[in-house]
Amino acid sequence: TLQRRTHFDNVPLKPQRVYEEMNRAFGPETRYVTTIGLSQIAGAQMLHVYRPRHWINCGQAGPLGWTIPAALGVATADPEGTVVALSGDYDFQFMLEELAVGAQHRIPYVHVLVNNSYLGLIRQAQRNFDIDFQVNL
Repeated sequence: TLQRRTHFDNVPLKPQRVYEEMNRAFGPETRYVTTIGLSQIAGAQMLHVYRPRHWINCGQAGPLGWTIPAALGVATADPEGTVVALSGDYDFQFMLEELAVGAQHRIPYVHVLVNNSYLGLIRQAQRNFDIDFQVNL
């Protein structure tokens, strides 16, 4: 089996290392919630998901900002389970106010934020045309 390289000691951490640490920290019962973007694509490739309905995302070209309210919903539906949300930095900003709802109702979940300071998928597409326009955060 060909294994991806995930162990990098660079600072700041590479996303591959983040996913490696997530695999160590969270077990087979973990439900992952994520939306669109490079963090979702890489997470789908690198995170260990063991059961049906434990990888929950909004689908292709879904809405930015979906992750926080979706994670709160999953945690409410399964209060005994471990829920881990995975966001890029841009997605996280869209529904940040929903963290107050989670705090008000004491809905526990873990949120992993992969911050690359870019609109990653848009930047990647623009590079095919040798441009880098308005993708820095």
